[in-house]
Amino acid sequence: MALPDRYHLNRPIPEAALASNRAWLIAYDEEGIDGQSEATIKPNELGDLSLPGFVTIDATLANGAKMLSLVGGDFGVASLDDLDSMRLYQGNRVWSFELSPETCEADRGSEAFFEQFADDLPMKVAARLRGVYDTDDPDITFRILADGSIRAAAA
Repeated sequence: MALPDRYHLNRPIPEAALASNRAWLIAYDEEGIDGQSEATIKPNELGDLSLPGFVTIDATLANGAKMLSLVGGDFGVASLDDLDSMRLYQGNRVWSFELSPETCEADRGSEAFFEQFADDLPMKVAARLRGVYDTDDPDITFRILADGSIRAAAA
């Protein structure tokens, strides 16, 4: 049985869990535990921005609708350059994306996002780092445009 506060990255995660734990790690050290897999995440209590993991983001569509979601990186979450994936959680739907500093590309199964939300883009993304990590680094903020391009924004 999966341990408490563990969630599958590619399945809906309760908003309360994302709100209460803003930093997450892949639970690599727990693979093999019944109910967990290589996509299981757990709260990051280590406070290290350089660890592979995720941080909760506030995603705001142009129409004002908000989603608590996750961005992450294999090399940490210290800057936009580090981020390589994003998950948007909307009810029972998970939208999955690959990120680079310039683009946001929908993963297989999420291609309809840009069509479905065309009128609600750009989307503002704000990854809150202060208060989660012991850092003076600024929060990461950027916008995702309707064509999938990313524009960095001031924190």
